[in-house]
Amino acid sequence: MNIDGGYKLNDKIEVNLKDAFLTFTVNSNVFAHQSGLMWGELGIQKAIGFTTCQLMNQLSLGFLPPIIMGVLLGSIAGIT
Repeated sequence: MNIDGGYKLNDKIEVNLKDAFLTFTVNSNVFAHQSGLMWGELGIQKAIGFTTCQLMNQLSLGFLPPIIMGVLLGSIAGIT
């Protein structure tokens, strides 16, 4: 137990938790900004004749590159 009453497992774990929190915060802010722009874009595409199915496919395929990169980087980090 620390002097301030908190538990500290390890300096490295504490830094990793801070990094994870900061990364989550930044990513959620970026996603919120992009999703706000995306809704306006989807409305325009819907107005010019895209079907809901086409828009859903476009949206889901747009998320694949960062998901694949995250899986690959996480797998590499997990192996080492």
